[in-house]
Amino acid sequence: MSVLDRLYALEIEFHRIFRVERLGAPDASGVHLSYALQNGYEPLLRTLGVVAPVQLALATERMMGVCDPRDVQAAYRSLRHMVASD
Repeated sequence: MSVLDRLYALEIEFHRIFRVERLGAPDASGVHLSYALQNGYEPLLRTLGVVAPVQLALATERMMGVCDPRDVQAAYRSLRHMVASD
């Protein structure tokens, strides 16, 4: 699994948990930060660096077939802010 796919899978899982647990928007950033720290985002982000929008779009297509589209789209929005070069 590529670093981008690993990070995407982690983001999808975060958004799935966030949706299922029905956490409120005010809790989102703190919970997300805690999740990222616990799951080792920092070394993944350092390894990954900046991602071209086309790479992120291709990863999104790969994930759409195996995960809930709501979580994939939410993860896409998060990752776009974290790693995309657009």
